[in-house]
Amino acid sequence: MSIHLLHKNTFRPGYIPQPDDLVIGQLGLTIHTGEVALWTKDSANNIVQLSGGGGGSGAAVYNGMLTVLASDGSLVGEFTANQSGPTTVTLPQGFSGDYEDLANKPTIGDGALTIKTAEGQLLGEFTANQTTTTEVVLPAAAAGEAGGRCLFYGEAPPKDVAFAAGDLFTQENTLCQYVWTGSTWAGVTPAFTAVPGENADLSRFYLSDQYIQVQPQLPEK
Repeated sequence: MSIHLLHKNTFRPGYIPQPDDLVIGQLGLTIHTGEVALWTKDSANNIVQLSGGGGGSGAAVYNGMLTVLASDGSLVGEFTANQSGPTTVTLPQGFSGDYEDLANKPTIGDGALTIKTAEGQLLGEFTANQTTTTEVVLPAAAAGEAGGRCLFYGEAPPKDVAFAAGDLFTQENTLCQYVWTGSTWAGVTPAFTAVPGENADLSRFYLSDQYIQVQPQLPEK
């Protein structure tokens, strides 16, 4: 028994017949200039090129299933590699960029931070994650008041500090020390004990308000 089939043709450039275009055994021609080729559909519903299009290799045009899955494995969409109709696959929305949409959000603390003096006086407080600005002004020369004193070291006393009585300054080159009286720096008179028979370094004892205390010769036993 034979079946009479009419062949189909197309002038569309670059067009490859789709499985729905032909029935099994039917011939299809693409006859655009420079792209003449002959096609048919086999018993497995595959489009097969019989000739043309670069030498008539007869390579099969397959129609495998393409599947799009979400990250959790759920089906988003599917289509075939050589289908004739359109398929629209809409991907699920990704991260919106909104912090509230995050999963397993970390805990952001907002603990209170407090600044006090050594006596417990509150100077200021703010929270670790506050959105506003808090300025805490420390009292001038707080460390030089009663109960403690500041120690300064360098070539000269700093000029941008409000000194308090009792503050000490050590000159870095001579190691001489001075105390702030409230209005001026006064030299601190050091004492030095020389051990008989040893050389003593007296290089830093040069101010008029300093003296050297020498231990007397020890009596013989």
